[in-house]
Amino acid sequence: MSKPKPGLGKGLARTLVHPAPTAPSAAIHHPIALPPLTEFGRRSYVTAASPLRASVDISTPTPSSSSYSFPQLLTHYCEEEVARWWAGADDYMTSDDDASGWAARAWKRGAESEAGGATAVRKHRRPLDPVEIMQKGYEKCLSCAATEGIYGSSTCLLALLHHSTLLVANLGDCSLLVIRRGEVVFRTSEMQHAFNFPLQLGTHSRDEPMKDAKRYDFTVEKEDVVIVGSDGLMDNLFDEDILETLQEFSSPSQPSSLPPFSPQVVSEELCNRARAVSEQTTATTPFMIRAIEEGIDFVGGKRDDISVLVGVIGDRDGSNLTLDTGVV
Repeated sequence: MSKPKPGLGKGLARTLVHPAPTAPSAAIHHPIALPPLTEFGRRSYVTAASPLRASVDISTPTPSSSSYSFPQLLTHYCEEEVARWWAGADDYMTSDDDASGWAARAWKRGAESEAGGATAVRKHRRPLDPVEIMQKGYEKCLSCAATEGIYGSSTCLLALLHHSTLLVANLGDCSLLVIRRGEVVFRTSEMQHAFNFPLQLGTHSRDEPMKDAKRYDFTVEKEDVVIVGSDGLMDNLFDEDILETLQEFSSPSQPSSLPPFSPQVVSEELCNRARAVSEQTTATTPFMIRAIEEGIDFVGGKRDDISVLVGVIGDRDGSNLTLDTGVV
């Protein structure tokens, strides 16, 4: 949201991001065997292998690492589904046999005739779909939660960088921004049933990814900055505040092979700045403006858990992207 112009009235959320697919890991289907997660705050989790940075926290202590919550399970199973897609799991594969239409069938019969029999079936992965990844991860999360007696809910934003396309699935009030040369060139929209009542995935929620999540495809460029934030960030900082923070830490003399700033330092500064605003009772904030538009008397910042992930698009070594023969 942009800052209001003079004269206008005054008065989590959980974040999940995954970078480009990496080499597949072993399938894990039980919370006791979950890989270690990096915990930054009450309800924000990011896989330890992710190159993006997260800094969080506002009001409550980090839960015990031995106690897995619904957001942690959802993070793990979405991560697992990305690895399964990359490894060519059967439910993500398709083949020439799946082709439909008379032309496809005629071509197949001709090919078989020339070969003197049935031709070898070449399988390939279906296009990467972040909504499908989120749906499958959510279903496994629900199953595990029911088995382990875990209850809870979570908003979810999944971002997959595939080649030069950022594939995003969003359900809830987290937001993703792409900043290019000092301007916001892409932004997801928040999803709410009503004001301050976001869509959520959970053990007692009717919201589901395949039914409710929004999908975005956005072509990124080298040195684009990707920022993902929970509502604790976006409710307290305007886009101009975020851009101003990036500008403060940008270094024109930085070698072209490196980000123009430290993503870790920027994420921490954005969190600290949002937290400071959230504790003010006189600040003009995005949440305050939306509340007034809904007829609610609200002034100042909104205290909430604050999660931020910052990444910079760059070159990547593709040596670990080779798959077994027969899988595209």
